Order: sequence, then C-alpha cells, then structure tokens
Amino acid sequence: MSMRAAPAAEVRNEFAAVLVSLDHGANAPRLRVQDLESGAVALLDAFVLRSLCLLASRVLTDVCRATVPGDPEAPAAGPPPA
Repeated sequence: MSMRAAPAAEVRNEFAAVLVSLDHGANAPRLRVQDLESGAVALLDAFVLRSLCLLASRVLTDVCRATVPGDPEAPAAGPPPA
C-alpha cells in the first residue's frame, strides 16, 4: 500500500473480497482497490470511476463475466470491434 494511503475498508460478499482505500500518492487522489485473493491492485482515478457509473449495466456485467473462468455466457475474448 502506498505510504500516503488512507485507512482501508474491507468489502466482501460470497464472490469476492477487496480492500478499498484512498491513495494520495499521485497528482490527484485515486481509489485503491486490492483483491484479497490474488493481491492484484487497481488504482482508479475520478475519470475511471465516473465512467463506471455511466456504463450500461449490460456492459459492466459482460466485463465481470469475462473474469470468471469457464463461464459459458462470458463474452468471447478477442480484439474490440473496429
């Protein structure tokens, strides 16, 4: 965790567990989200967070499904359409 990160909150359900905090290590604050299973970290700035809010629920569902191994309804992998 960045030395300038705020206290974290743990968010979990039956599918995932993450640690969420504010990171002040860059030019502007970012949301730091760490997957507790894999240790993977995402730093999300205000633009990315706003974009998530504006995504159609179908698109967000497709993004989530693409991370589930063996999901028969997951969208096909490959380059985005031109």
